[in-house]
Order: sequence, then C-alpha cells, then structure tokens
Amino acid sequence: MGQLVKGKVETGGAIKVYILGGRVKEPIPIKMHVPGAPKVGQGEEMVLFLESRGGKKPYHRFVGMRQGRVPVFTDPKTGEKHVRYGERIKGVRMVDRDGKPLPPNAQLGPAKAGSLDGFVGRVHQIIATQAARPRTTTTRPADEPAPRRNPQPASKEGGK
Repeated sequence: MGQLVKGKVETGGAIKVYILGGRVKEPIPIKMHVPGAPKVGQGEEMVLFLESRGGKKPYHRFVGMRQGRVPVFTDPKTGEKHVRYGERIKGVRMVDRDGKPLPPNAQLGPAKAGSLDGFVGRVHQIIATQAARPRTTTTRPADEPAPRRNPQPASKEGGK
C-alpha cells in the first residue's frame, strides 16, 4: 500500500477497484474491451483517482475511466519517481470544441511528465482549496441535464 492522499482504506490496506471489461472462461470464453477503460498491471506503480460506490458492499471505480490512473515510473539515471499523464487513449476519437472529429494524427500536445512529489503536492493544494471554498447547492433538479457550454443556435425553420 502506498501513500493515501484523501479518503480512507479499510483495515489491511486492500482496495477493491472495479474496471469495465475483462475476460472469463465459463460458461463460454469471452473477452471484452471498453475503449478508455484503464489497464492495470500487477505490481505496477501508479497514482489512482477513485470514487466510492455501493452501499453495503463498497467498492471503488476510477474517476474519468483511464484519466483516473496516472502511471509512475522511475528515471533510470536519477532514480527519481515521475508521473506521466495526458497519453492518448486507443479506441477513443477526439473532437474539437464544436464536436467535429479531429484527424487521428492531430497534434494535441505531448504527454506531460513531472515529479511524483510535485504531482502529489499539487493534488494536496487542490484538495485544500476545495475544502476552503464554501459549499453551494444547485437549484437544478438532479434529473435535469446541465446547461451546454457552447449552445447551438436554433434553426430559423421553426426552431427545428
């Protein structure tokens, strides 16, 4: 078990995390892949952003699917630990602000890397800032969709 930044872990330090997709042998062999789902290797070091779910049988899932998993690697020259985030997701198509698909080779910028300590320190800063803000409640009913950021103008043909 590594460092816990926020939340709590049950006695023993184990966390049960559910990931979409997987493989089963019975009743028939089947494998399912969900684009954007995180891949986790045994013994791999990473920073996880998780949210708790399930009432009586609690479990966790990644926040933002693959975005909730930030790989940690050790620089072979210095031995320092670093994180790498912002990598492309295989099987996911990117769109521009208007929702138009970007070409597969569109330059979105390189994956970002930085020190693990700096990354975790920034997460601590964000948590402290959020905790200091006064909580506000929404007047929008829970089943009403959030307003669109870039609303499309209504058509001149009778609002269609």
